[in-house]
Amino acid sequence: MGLLRTHGIFPLLLGSDGFIESLILEHNQREPEVIRRYRLIQAFHKLGLILGLCYALFYFLIGFGLAGVILTLTVMGMGLTWPLLLHKRSPELVGNFFSFTIAAALIVMTPLQGGIYSPSICWFIAPPLVCLLIAGIRPAILWSVLSVGAITIFAVLDNRGVKFPIRYEPGMQEWINFAGYVGLIVFSLSIAVIIERNRL
Repeated sequence: MGLLRTHGIFPLLLGSDGFIESLILEHNQREPEVIRRYRLIQAFHKLGLILGLCYALFYFLIGFGLAGVILTLTVMGMGLTWPLLLHKRSPELVGNFFSFTIAAALIVMTPLQGGIYSPSICWFIAPPLVCLLIAGIRPAILWSVLSVGAITIFAVLDNRGVKFPIRYEPGMQEWINFAGYVGLIVFSLSIAVIIERNRL
């Protein structure tokens, strides 16, 4: 509550630089690796907010409101990042929470966009990658297995004749594919920049 009174609700939700520095001091974190992970959490939180809100707006604009709502709820869920870190003081827990939030959104979105043919499929790389950088190798391997498992399930269902109806206007398919792949390029570049800026 002290940090909330000092910085206010919006810097807390956005993970401002001042809030992060105060959080590191309050938690008495002195290990360079732990401090690096706090800053990685800040960077991924901001990236998630920006990409999530951009995608939500895009889906609302093309009339795919259900997807917009799902991504808006995902962004709201990411707002739990800082209360979680404040109380648990565990970057590993937050890394797994990030991965869970992303994976849950993808599992819900994929059936709405045609199952195994959905552009959301290629985004299943995100949960293990984010988890690797924040929480470490072991949980990242677990999220890799879960991501591969989810993709496998969609592939097997399609092979068995289970077809997922597309919930958006057919004329929007090219734009949805375009947004999905361009977003993945932006995400990949952002990951590289985050890593470069947070080297020990």
